[in-house]
Amino acid sequence: MIPILKETGLLRLGEQARTQPLLAFDFDGTLAPIVPRPEDAAMRPRTRELLLELATPHLAVPDVGDTRTELLATVLAPMRALTETDFGPVIRELLSEIARNPELGDPFRASVVQARRDEVARVIARGVRRGDLRPDVMPDVATEMLIGPVYWRLMFGGPLDADFAERIVDEVLQGWSMRGWGEVATNWL
Repeated sequence: MIPILKETGLLRLGEQARTQPLLAFDFDGTLAPIVPRPEDAAMRPRTRELLLELATPHLAVPDVGDTRTELLATVLAPMRALTETDFGPVIRELLSEIARNPELGDPFRASVVQARRDEVARVIARGVRRGDLRPDVMPDVATEMLIGPVYWRLMFGGPLDADFAERIVDEVLQGWSMRGWGEVATNWL
């Protein structure tokens, strides 16, 4: 992020805010009000609402009648949110703070992350109803297997593209599809 105020003053800050989204951090880099002890910082409800508002358009996965297509949409949506929208730069700046500070991270997990988990659970349930996925698929684990690699690459590098999304979905389907379920695997013994 560019320290606009430090470089050019309030006039430039106002111009910047009219042409692109603006996220202002306090001196310690958080989205919480300044407090004497950082561990006492708490995200304001309106800030939490804004983060959910930024993430919401990228959460829903419509029922198209095809489990693979829906799983692919489940992976592509956060990729696009992180690389093509205003949510991306915001979440990149917040990730370490969310992990470090439960007063900020817990509300984020309770809103944005839980909304993602709920949507993945709906996609998994549809796949089970269609007979495409095993009934023992755990939605929380599915979320981490589908979305986790996206955030891994965001943090540590690597392309976030459709080919990567396809590989994630194919690997998940290979493990959780009904095909071959119940058979004893002997090739790895």
